[in-house]
Amino acid sequence: MEANLIFPEYIKSECIKKNLSFRKLCEGVINASSIERFFDGELDLDFDKQIRLLSRLGYDHQDYEKYVYKKTFDKLRVRDKILSLIKDKNKERLFEELVKYKEKYYKESSVDKQFYLAMKLQEDRMKGKDDADLLRTAVEALIQTVPGYSEHHIDLEYLSIEETNLLIETLILNKNDSSKEKLTELRKLFESIDTREVSLNFKAKIMPKIAYHYINIYMEAIDTPMDYINLLTLCNKAIETLRSSKYMYYLYELLNFSEIINEALAINEIEVPNIIENDYDIAVLKGSLDFLAERYHKSKHTDDFCYIYDCFNYYCLGETVRARRKMLGLRLSDLSKDEAVQRAIGRLERNERKTIRDTVRKILLSLNLCTEFYKLRIVTDENNVIEDYISCVRLINGKQYSKAYDMLKKLEIELDLSVLVNRTELMWKKLCILRGLGEISNADYANKLKALLLELIPGIDLECVSNKDYYFSIQELTMIYNIARFGETKDKIIDFIYNYIRTEDSIFRSREELWFLNAIADMYGDCEKYEKSLELSEFVLESAFDMKSASFIQESLYGIFWSDARYKHLIDKKSQTMILRACYELSVFCMDDYSISFYKRKLDEL
Repeated sequence: MEANLIFPEYIKSECIKKNLSFRKLCEGVINASSIERFFDGELDLDFDKQIRLLSRLGYDHQDYEKYVYKKTFDKLRVRDKILSLIKDKNKERLFEELVKYKEKYYKESSVDKQFYLAMKLQEDRMKGKDDADLLRTAVEALIQTVPGYSEHHIDLEYLSIEETNLLIETLILNKNDSSKEKLTELRKLFESIDTREVSLNFKAKIMPKIAYHYINIYMEAIDTPMDYINLLTLCNKAIETLRSSKYMYYLYELLNFSEIINEALAINEIEVPNIIENDYDIAVLKGSLDFLAERYHKSKHTDDFCYIYDCFNYYCLGETVRARRKMLGLRLSDLSKDEAVQRAIGRLERNERKTIRDTVRKILLSLNLCTEFYKLRIVTDENNVIEDYISCVRLINGKQYSKAYDMLKKLEIELDLSVLVNRTELMWKKLCILRGLGEISNADYANKLKALLLELIPGIDLECVSNKDYYFSIQELTMIYNIARFGETKDKIIDFIYNYIRTEDSIFRSREELWFLNAIADMYGDCEKYEKSLELSEFVLESAFDMKSASFIQESLYGIFWSDARYKHLIDKKSQTMILRACYELSVFCMDDYSISFYKRKLDEL
């Protein structure tokens, strides 16, 4: 993020597109006297403030990748630790880490203060403090960046994920408000997010929580049987948001409400309108979640809000540049003939000081690394081109190859193809489309990918890549994985990818890491390394439960079923059936047509 040259222009264009006020967007995050300097490109924002502005625009931080300076990187690692301790209910260690965090970072910005207070709220809840104390902490956290809360004037269209979550907490904890007042505010908040132009991840993290609390309060004050229809509509809308994103935040609770409401409608002989019918069986899906929670000793409930702050994708800029330069065999003089720039690069690599963003951009480009803040594998300053690229990727992922090819042609005109990463990325997308259309074989696809990788990293030898001092971008590592998957040589490349992403200093976080580990578990199974495949699948399952990711749970579950069946035959027939049934139900929930038919066939075979 901090290396990005076009961030102010991006924020400005997004505000214009969404008809939002620059000043309102920045309120509580940037001083009023600094806003103009920021939009003129004269003021660099720190990581937290950049992320907060993006969140207020309706994006979730897991939609982005960031290169950050060492100080920020260290702070984010501390935050990761705090979040893990809360998930593990480790009160003693949590207290120690929060004290350290407060001493070191509390005074840096309003966003830092808010994070600390939000985590303190979680700690106080674990200690069993009463609602009045919790409310004071929640309010103190919220007003750090939303000063309008104390004046009872909040523009809901400007709230970030974190601020929305804290607002929900204050509404629920406030005993002075009547149930009717709480319901009015929660409904208003739900409708605001539902109608706002926000990312799917944003909606999935917040809407189910609002729906859960709304229904929980309303169920105690049902006036007429027809009220159940309104609650069921709200409940289904929240569940559909989860289905679209493949997450499970408050899923079990919402399924439980849905079941209760449907029973009440049946008793009162009220027919459920077609608009709120669903294609999954509530009781069966609940049963599968019960089985998974019991078998793997996991909570089926969403009982904390750490997920609001999870799933960052960030890399230490100095360490990244140094490792990348060494991997490519370049000296400082190869990156620039200017001695002053060489000294700046040296200082950057040693994490001694910040480097001006224009210099950082040039350094990253000279190393064939992208500098955009969004999860892009291209270099461009044009937001319309960014949107076209994202559309192309979505079309490929959705197997709409003909439309993707048309979009690719458009991108070939829009992008600067003299930039190596642009050229190789478009060629890779073209290969994906051709393979999808059946116009090239898997072997040709792997060979052409290998040629592309050699363009990005001249002289790379995948047979001995682990002997190098390396830094691979996600783009390159995904290429390497596909070369292994569709090519002839597998074992060494798979071991390399596994060791690379599982090191303590791995650049990978959250979903990227889990995606790779799931994929590698499959490939270990193909190579008949069932013990290693089983170990990886179990690790992914553990992380997927914490992340509430339905798709990763389903994929890793099948990995366990498949590897165990060939390794030690530890799973009895009943458990095998239950695991496959859970995979099937989660596939139906995720609306994954291929997996639905696959697991149905497997169940029939059992």
